[in-house]
Amino acid sequence: MLGLVLVAAAGLGTVMPVTQIVVQDTAGSDALGSATASVSVSRSFGGSLGAALLGAVVVALLGPAAGALELGEGVTHGIAVLTREQRAGLAAEVGGAYAWMFSILAVLTALGASLASVIPRKRI
Repeated sequence: MLGLVLVAAAGLGTVMPVTQIVVQDTAGSDALGSATASVSVSRSFGGSLGAALLGAVVVALLGPAAGALELGEGVTHGIAVLTREQRAGLAAEVGGAYAWMFSILAVLTALGASLASVIPRKRI
C-alpha cells in the first residue's frame, strides 16, 4: 500500500507544477495573475470537495458498522470493548470501504489522464 501512495505522490508532484506552467503560458502576460490564482483556487476547492465526497462514501459504506461502536466516549473506547471477532469484522468493513474509495479515485485519475491527453501540445 505504501508503494502505491508513493507512486501517486510522485505522479501528483510532477503534474501540479506542469499544470501551473501550462496555464500561465496559455493565459499570457495580461492575465498571468488571474490564471495563477484560478489554478490555486481550483486545486484548493477540488481537494476540499474531493475529501468531503470520498469521506461521505466511506461513512456511507461503514454506516451500520460504525454505528455499532456507540461512540459516546470516543472511537478508542468503542473499539476497546469489541470482541476479537467484532474487531475482525470491523477491520474487513473498513478495508472494503477504503477499497471502494480508492477504486473511485483510480477511475477519476484515469478520466483525468485521458482528458489531459487530448490537450493540444505546444512547445513552451
